[in-house]
Amino acid sequence: MILNGIILIMSAYFVWPTYNYYSTNKSQLEKLDYKKWMPAQRYSIPGAKWIPNAGLETLTPELRKYFQETVERLTKGNKDAKLVCFCRRGYYSKIAAERLVQMGYTNIFLYPGTDFWEDAGNRLVIVKPEVMRPKK
Repeated sequence: MILNGIILIMSAYFVWPTYNYYSTNKSQLEKLDYKKWMPAQRYSIPGAKWIPNAGLETLTPELRKYFQETVERLTKGNKDAKLVCFCRRGYYSKIAAERLVQMGYTNIFLYPGTDFWEDAGNRLVIVKPEVMRPKK
């Protein structure tokens, strides 16, 4: 969701497998049981887009491609789009924000995290991860 032109990106961590998500073989993609490797949901700030593991120190080629393509889709390729990165406490969001700067995005902001949001009396909502979209 875009809130007043601002895209909220949650970069929380979870263990990522080493599958090739961009396989051209559709039957292989259908055989993957996403429930085994990706949590179905997480609590986050309302309106946020969850891009799991975007803040890991090192990304696999598949995860890097997923991150880049997802951000490009969310921003519609606009490198000046306002992006707010956050995670639970701020560590992973800083790394994700640095990655966005390296990708050429210019309006990157950091938010202290979901703990801070909740401690301020705001509610968290359940979000699902952004779906990986195989190449057509």
